[in-house]
Amino acid sequence: MSIFRVGQVAANHTPRRTRSATVDRQPGATPVINASSITDLGKACLVYIPTEIVTLYVVGTSALNTPGSPPAGGQWLLMIVFLALTPIAVWVSWLAGLRAQRKDRPRRVAEWPWVSILLATLAFAIWAFTLPGTPYETVSWYRPQVGSVVLVVGTIVIGYIGAVFESPKPPLLGEPDGQSRQAG
Repeated sequence: MSIFRVGQVAANHTPRRTRSATVDRQPGATPVINASSITDLGKACLVYIPTEIVTLYVVGTSALNTPGSPPAGGQWLLMIVFLALTPIAVWVSWLAGLRAQRKDRPRRVAEWPWVSILLATLAFAIWAFTLPGTPYETVSWYRPQVGSVVLVVGTIVIGYIGAVFESPKPPLLGEPDGQSRQAG
């Protein structure tokens, strides 16, 4: 899923604040885990993958990689740079989502979308670990089969973590209000 989409999802999780600093929450509402069906779980597993960052990383590693040679030190630097860019990109996208929804940016850092930021960063790290030409190929214990298992298990675990720790979601952009993903 794109960074824009991760930011939109995070913005949807941010309560609407008015000038009087009230929150749009129903009193007594209990958190709902939105992975009630296979489709919802699939969406939850994919929502945190920062596709733009992964795509740019693949382009960068392709430019640095010489076919038939092991990964070079520049690939470690490239991975670290993109790992650092991921939370920044999610945060900027979240701000853009808030602005598009005419919501005020929360003043407290504790109200930022930390779950989305951390899970997107973890998702990038997992993808960087599994892609061909990964700098991890220089580590003695790395095997492509390990990367495949990490990718599948990590993506599912990220989906579950997001479903458990994110607040109940209003409909995503493009979903009609009547099809909200709340348990009934």
